[in-house]
Amino acid sequence: MRVNASQSTTSLPTTCLLDKNIVRAVFEARVRVRRRLIPLHHQAQAAIAYQALLQAGCTTYVTPENVHSAQRRDPHIAASIFMPLTTLTKGHYLRRWARRLRDFGFGREDSVILAYGSFGMDFQRQTFGAEVILSADQPLLRRFHEQYDHIARRFRRMTCQLALPYRLAQLPTVMSPAEMLTTLMRGKD
Repeated sequence: MRVNASQSTTSLPTTCLLDKNIVRAVFEARVRVRRRLIPLHHQAQAAIAYQALLQAGCTTYVTPENVHSAQRRDPHIAASIFMPLTTLTKGHYLRRWARRLRDFGFGREDSVILAYGSFGMDFQRQTFGAEVILSADQPLLRRFHEQYDHIARRFRRMTCQLALPYRLAQLPTVMSPAEMLTTLMRGKD
């Protein structure tokens, strides 16, 4: 297994994990379009970021939990969203890292999505983790960025004790759809 390396500030991401808020917004945007309604701003922004990631050739991931919840609502729309995506599975140490993230005030779902970003397994490509997590959850984004140095230290303390290849795991970058679109646009120049 190889780790999906952390994104440098000058390169485009090659892997991205969509959190539940992004999946829900893309899903709801498609529902609104089907009903001949204009998607709301946050839905349109998420849908544009989703499409831009695919067009940029970025390997885009979701979690099994996101797939399950969308399929219950409308299997046809869910299939159209998930067909080009890869579903990560829980990798070794994912639960341990999620528990440690709870100490930073993240809720259960937020800590799990962040842990997937480091330890989610892509068996098809024989890799784990994602360079970027795309999220529209403002409290998650704020907490992650405000506490990043402490989180990174805790992460290094944990991973330095792990066997290879898990010792090479990295923290993902967490971005909003607007930040992702800016990053993708910069990369086209």
